[in-house]
Amino acid sequence: MRTSALINFTNFKLSNNLVILVLGFSAGIPSLLISSTLGIWLLGAGASFETIGYLGWVGLIYALKWVWAPMLDQWQLPVLNRLGRRRSWLLFSQLCIFIGLICVAVTDPKSLLQLFFIFACLVAFFSATQDIALDAYRLEIADQSQQAKLAALYIVGFRVALLVAGAGSLLLATYLGTSERYYYYHAWQITYMIFAVLMLPAMLVTLLSKEPDINIKHDQTSDTGFSFGRQLFAIVLILFLVISLPVMITAIMDSAWPRALFYGLVLATGLSPWGKSQILPVRILLRKMRHYLKLTARSKEIPNFDFVHQSISIIIMLIVLVTIYAASKAFMQGAWPRGILYLLICMGCLTAPGRFLMAPILTPMVEFIQRYRWQALLILAIVSTYKLTDTMPLNMIDVFLLKHGFSQNVIAVLVKGFGIILTIVGAWFSVFLIGRFKVMPVLFLGGLACALTNLLYILLIDVQSTISALTTGHYSYFLINSGFAFYGVTYSAPTVWEQVIGFDPQIWTLITIVIFDSLSSGMAVSALLAYLAGLTNIKFSATQYAMLSSVMLLLPKLLGGYSGKILTYYDNDYQKFFWICVLAGIPTLIFISWAWLRENK
Repeated sequence: MRTSALINFTNFKLSNNLVILVLGFSAGIPSLLISSTLGIWLLGAGASFETIGYLGWVGLIYALKWVWAPMLDQWQLPVLNRLGRRRSWLLFSQLCIFIGLICVAVTDPKSLLQLFFIFACLVAFFSATQDIALDAYRLEIADQSQQAKLAALYIVGFRVALLVAGAGSLLLATYLGTSERYYYYHAWQITYMIFAVLMLPAMLVTLLSKEPDINIKHDQTSDTGFSFGRQLFAIVLILFLVISLPVMITAIMDSAWPRALFYGLVLATGLSPWGKSQILPVRILLRKMRHYLKLTARSKEIPNFDFVHQSISIIIMLIVLVTIYAASKAFMQGAWPRGILYLLICMGCLTAPGRFLMAPILTPMVEFIQRYRWQALLILAIVSTYKLTDTMPLNMIDVFLLKHGFSQNVIAVLVKGFGIILTIVGAWFSVFLIGRFKVMPVLFLGGLACALTNLLYILLIDVQSTISALTTGHYSYFLINSGFAFYGVTYSAPTVWEQVIGFDPQIWTLITIVIFDSLSSGMAVSALLAYLAGLTNIKFSATQYAMLSSVMLLLPKLLGGYSGKILTYYDNDYQKFFWICVLAGIPTLIFISWAWLRENK
């Protein structure tokens, strides 16, 4: 009886609708916890505007997910592969997010800021990995007729998670004892631990979900005939050898002889007979894949890339990205020999052998460019600049509101709560407009609205109101700290609703801003997703969608990281800062207008 019950439980599978709804929720949980909510935590911990602005660079990890997206298309995880290709990656990433949020919770940024950022980056990495697996799962679990409904359920789950992780985390942290005037680390610690636990239902749903019925053959030993462990060791050794050469040369330039000697020994070991025997899986790969890579370069055939090839392609792509950045930095600092060295390494990776090795990453890109030809540049220009005016001020909005007297409770209720609901309304309004007027007009309208709403924040600077009138339920503590226990008394302060009913001018100014900002943001995001959906090839749906969504985030997140520095440069003049955010929206409007005119010809 027990055996049959166990079999029935194992065979029990949830409906696709419920699975996508819950997985959308799990995708949204870490999103705000490592962005704006983390910024409020850092502000309370005494971090500078520049440090909080640099928090935006954590989001760059989402913009680079296209680098490892092909691996999720081609390779199953060891041990977890019994769950299937998509579910194994989903469960693995969810477990890592859970552990990462716990690590963030137990790290006080006031004393361990660097470690705090490292854990935040790890959460972002595995959150981006979950996004890749989830997008692919959603595309494969149902036919095209069901995709619109599944996308809507995903958005609902994601937005509800933003509501919970945004408003809920701030309200909980405030209830537990921290505020804009008093920093209480244990309040944030408990809050993040509780939100880490919210990843557990997603893990259960993943276990009870169905694996997409896509028959793709995978061989963990690959065509090289070597075990997975042997292949992994070969990849790690190659990585060390590639890193050692430029580091050794740089150490010689800096006269750091012990470091140069160490990396020289690493290179000598790798080039020895023992080292050559250890990288044999890679050497065999190069010999066997040469013919197929030539066909791939000519778009005549798409081979099934194995683990070794996927890993090598990621290593080379990362080298290209790192050396471009390092060369640019070296040239700006006047270190020409070092800059030339990094440039030569980058050019070496872009030669014909390097491009062959990067085929798992480059193949979807080449197909995209061949399909759209020169218009691919215009498409990438639209996608890369569209969210610039919306994302640049993102990390500083909550800080701006706190600095202008709004409490964490006001931000939680109005911005995180009311704002998220209006974002959903804006998204559905965008769907209605797209049905009437197609994508491009709505895309233009959303970009224009997002740019102009930045000007509304300037109104808060001019509206006069005392900070005390804005404080809601603020705590004045007499702490008797015993572990997580504390005692406190509160002084009387008007609630959010009392201020709304009393027509507090600054509260109503904020409500007006939230209405226009949230509606325009929801409309813009929905229009952009609709635009992206029509650009991908079903053969490369996961990789190309990851590539386009990465391009969508790369420039905004990169420039958003400098938002704190921009504010510092202008002596915390928010008027100039928001004007810069408005002007940042002009290029994308020009690109959309150009594409719109070509579409109508």
